[in-house]
Amino acid sequence: MTGWALFWYYVIVAAVVSYFSLAAVVAVGGFFDLGTMFRRLDEERAGGTISEAELRDDSSSPR
Repeated sequence: MTGWALFWYYVIVAAVVSYFSLAAVVAVGGFFDLGTMFRRLDEERAGGTISEAELRDDSSSPR
């Protein structure tokens, strides 16, 4: 390969790898957010209340 072709090959490979890495991180984070959401829904359905402290303690999801 010539110099420029090799350069763009590495740029594209780096872009694809970073895209799939970010997609995996977002998927894992979303999975844990869904678990938190379903836990809260179960607590509310059971008649329990969620305190403000519990809402603030959940640092896994941005607000």
